[in-house]
Amino acid sequence: MEGVVIEDCNDAPDWDDGRARGDPTKGCAVSGGGYYRTGGDVKGNWASIMNNVMGMAQHLQKSTWGTPQTRPGCWPTPDALEVGCTRQGTLGMNATEARSHFGMWAITSSPLILGLDFRDKAAVDFAWPIIANKEVLAVNRAWPASTFGGGTPGRLVLTDGAWAGGRIMNKTKQVWAKNVSATSVAVLFVNVGDTPQSISVAFDAAAAGGPTQVREDRDVNE
Repeated sequence: MEGVVIEDCNDAPDWDDGRARGDPTKGCAVSGGGYYRTGGDVKGNWASIMNNVMGMAQHLQKSTWGTPQTRPGCWPTPDALEVGCTRQGTLGMNATEARSHFGMWAITSSPLILGLDFRDKAAVDFAWPIIANKEVLAVNRAWPASTFGGGTPGRLVLTDGAWAGGRIMNKTKQVWAKNVSATSVAVLFVNVGDTPQSISVAFDAAAAGGPTQVREDRDVNE
């Protein structure tokens, strides 16, 4: 018997984005209990990658207008992976950008949907060390029971961006974290800026339930 997975492509924001105006589980309920997109089409370049993953950051925030969406049976996604994709021309990301892209999809528990052409040897050779990284894949799959209904796995715990107009803007650095067991946390550091920089975070604050630095006139998370 063949299985069918339906992806909702962000067609109806009233139930798609889990905002306070509706049941935050509706996105998966309408799509049949699988996964749904948190934004528009992703493209094979760094700016598009960051734009889409910010949709995940907002879904994963504990705030007055939304609740964490990611959990077994309901998997929001910032769209398919662009690692190794050439559908829009030559490879749009270098190896560092592609590795960071894969890491952000993994740590947010996003479905890892490959988009590259496996007939293209150069694309496969480029992508394989990234998409076949067993340690990163294990982070993506991890879902410790201690976090279900309690802590929030796979979330943005620190950024220098500012909350404006419903989005995180003017960011140059980010720290993501996800509980991978009852005693361990995976941490991802991302330099979003154009120049090298140092990023640090206290490990006790890097737990997936820790506070972010994103604020407007109130904290955007608990």
